[in-house]
Amino acid sequence: MWRLAVLMACAVMAGCGTTFNVDSVARLDSGLSALDFNDVSDQYEERPTFVNLVERGEDGQLLSIKVDFFGTDSHLYIPVESASDLLSFIDKYEKWQALAIQRDEQLEKTIGKTAGWGAFQLEAKFFSGSVGHHFFVVRQCAVGCRQIEDFYFDLEGAKTLRALLLDMKEGRLEPLNVDAIYQ
Repeated sequence: MWRLAVLMACAVMAGCGTTFNVDSVARLDSGLSALDFNDVSDQYEERPTFVNLVERGEDGQLLSIKVDFFGTDSHLYIPVESASDLLSFIDKYEKWQALAIQRDEQLEKTIGKTAGWGAFQLEAKFFSGSVGHHFFVVRQCAVGCRQIEDFYFDLEGAKTLRALLLDMKEGRLEPLNVDAIYQ
């Protein structure tokens, strides 16, 4: 068992070997909000969500989305090379969302999968919380998907994420040059 734990740790470190240069991280004012289910209110609620644009040198840009899940921070990493796939997944979610509302149906279905950053993989899912409440879910997993994190977005959040991904893909997101402004 100990050997398995060491092997898994090595696999994660090898896959996540690319590190971020602290100077290359810029906070974006995006309006993006991830959701999490609140047992007390019995509904999905917005969680504090922070989006950073990370410059990875020759590897291009990456969105780092940090979500505070009731005191525990989770990070979703979306590299520019995954943007096209995720854009098509969001388009499909929007079509399915309209169809599910029209038909008063609930379902849970995988939309598609794509490579994430390092050892991570991203899986997009359609998830119905109830009739009329359908979510775009990005599942980020590593090490054979034994470590899983799910990030829920409603229709508005999916559209905001889509806009961010499109801007990143087309090179319209630029980090703020803080040193040039704040001297």
